Amino acid sequence: MVVLISVFMAIALTNNLVAALGRRPEEFTTMSLIGSTSWQSRGMLLREIVAATLVSVIAAGIGALVCVIPFAIVKTGSPAAAFAAGPYLLSIVLGAVIALGVTTVAGNRVVRTAAVH
Repeated sequence: MVVLISVFMAIALTNNLVAALGRRPEEFTTMSLIGSTSWQSRGMLLREIVAATLVSVIAAGIGALVCVIPFAIVKTGSPAAAFAAGPYLLSIVLGAVIALGVTTVAGNRVVRTAAVH
């Protein structure tokens, strides 16, 4: 069940990132016209995604703990099981890899198209 939810969230994340980047070609064209290089635009995208990923990790970590602590108490009698680092680290790494990968591929396409115009 957890894997199914994770796959669904990965698909949703990918769709949202591609859609968000697809709405920004005018922004990148304007940046190109005022002298921004494609590497500067890609760097800006990378910084945006890193910042969004950090905020997401913090919010998701807090949300996960709030949800998992009561479950751990009911199942084991102790909240200690909710603080296992493995599932959290795996989720963070996979989410970051997906976000950076999608942004790199879709961002390069949008920036390259904007630089041509």
